[in-house]
Amino acid sequence: IIMHPKTYLVPIFFDEKRFVADIKNGDPIDVFRGALGFANNHFNKRFYEGENVHQLVNERAHFADLILRHAWNRFEWDADISLIAVGGYGRGELLPHSDIDLLLLFESERDIEQCQPLIQAFITFLWDINLKIGHSVRTPDTCAAEAKKDLTVITTLIEHRLITGSEQIQADMAYRIRPEKMWPSSEF
Repeated sequence: IIMHPKTYLVPIFFDEKRFVADIKNGDPIDVFRGALGFANNHFNKRFYEGENVHQLVNERAHFADLILRHAWNRFEWDADISLIAVGGYGRGELLPHSDIDLLLLFESERDIEQCQPLIQAFITFLWDINLKIGHSVRTPDTCAAEAKKDLTVITTLIEHRLITGSEQIQADMAYRIRPEKMWPSSEF
């Protein structure tokens, strides 16, 4: 399942325009932390009121997508890079206190080398705003090579979803790790 990055849901409780204005007028780290804290309280309250858990974990994932897009857009990335949700988060489920598993997908190893300072700054920013993330930085080639060697890698990558960035690189990775190429059902 691939959700187009431009068609995301803005949660009703979240005022995105105010969030963007607050980032411009204040300390971005504080603004992001405040939004995340407010969202966590919002989701917790709804959980204790008995709301459907499946809906809550899905909405929590989409809220994380929104925050990650705003964080991503604070940096000047090349066009040939993708930010991809993987694992349970890639499936569109984010439980409270779960890691947000991310794949930064680049076209080539050279691109990764050239973007190292940017990658480090982005990951540091996510930690600074108190997001608990797990991440990997790969190319479609390295995704395929790792997936072929390790069942846990292919399992994580199969459940992926583009958050933002290049649809072409994401599609290239998806093609290379397709089950019939990597792990046939009987072997999986």
